[in-house]
Amino acid sequence: MAAIAKVSGVRINEISDGFALTALASGGKQFEFEGKDGYMALLVTGTAADTITVVAGDGGTADLAVSTEANKYHFITLDSKYFLTTTGDNKGTITVKGASTSSAAVIELAY
Repeated sequence: MAAIAKVSGVRINEISDGFALTALASGGKQFEFEGKDGYMALLVTGTAADTITVVAGDGGTADLAVSTEANKYHFITLDSKYFLTTTGDNKGTITVKGASTSSAAVIELAY
């Protein structure tokens, strides 16, 4: 199995020079999340309809699958306590799967 790429997230309470969406893959992309028990948003778009899967973390919930439409932006809010991996080599990441025609970014929300 190929290694899953880790991508830095965007913190909403910091000034950013902008960010790019990262192409997804069926094997998954891991987005680093520096917050602790916080809320985040997953911004997703793609050139084709897709099912985006946010893999359950260590919080004891099921994977979240969301159907998306082609050429539209989708904003999915998440609670990190359900989707954040808190142990092992992938500690501090959220894993998102989808077709290579889809791209995503994880944005930490201030509350």
